[in-house]
Amino acid sequence: MKHYAFELHYTADNCRSVLKGNNKHRLISDILSKPKVSEWALYTNGSGFNSTAQEEYLITWFDSGRNYFSNRSVNEPKILAKKYKKVCNLID
Repeated sequence: MKHYAFELHYTADNCRSVLKGNNKHRLISDILSKPKVSEWALYTNGSGFNSTAQEEYLITWFDSGRNYFSNRSVNEPKILAKKYKKVCNLID
């Protein structure tokens, strides 16, 4: 079985799924192009990564305000700091 450096877990149409790859920017680009994704979280797939609740492996996350990390981010600034923020480059 091939080992990938990153895992992106997401929910779309109430179904959980995962994307795996070695380029985290490509995984984020792929998930942003999928329709009906309500939440996602990107993790480093390192030794010891066993659960999506392990914040030490969390790179970034996004949701519509109703998931595990959204709830935790209310009281944990380090989780809130990892929330994905889309950056737009404006060209004049």
